[in-house]
Amino acid sequence: MNFTKPVHYNLLLLIFFCITACSTNENPPLKDFSNTWEPANSFSETITPIPLFKKYHYRVLTIDSSLKSLLNRWASDNGSRLTYGHCYDYTIPSQALSIDALTLEEALVSVNTIYQNSGITITQDQHNGIIVQEKPNHLKTCEKI
Repeated sequence: MNFTKPVHYNLLLLIFFCITACSTNENPPLKDFSNTWEPANSFSETITPIPLFKKYHYRVLTIDSSLKSLLNRWASDNGSRLTYGHCYDYTIPSQALSIDALTLEEALVSVNTIYQNSGITITQDQHNGIIVQEKPNHLKTCEKI
């Protein structure tokens, strides 16, 4: 059997279609960009400072599934660590969505206000670490199972 003939036939058809496609005069007209062109870079007349580092905002995000995950993210973003000394984790209420602080201290004050009746206290140590512990004089909620 001779299989070279169909291969040559297909190759000739491909060349024919390419030449036919290139020889049509149905090209759309070129767009005129003369009136809409602007330089990509321009210099201003005055000097404007550009901040190199954006300030971190301590906020509650939808990825924060609980209080512990929220505080763990804040500690990680701050370059410190979380010491969680309580046996329960807590859900995040909708009022926590209003937290928008520029410092960790302000954010922890807001969180403490929200969780004031939960029996926990959240503080900051001297190395910007976050410490969660049970409030003194609060009913003991942690029991060993």
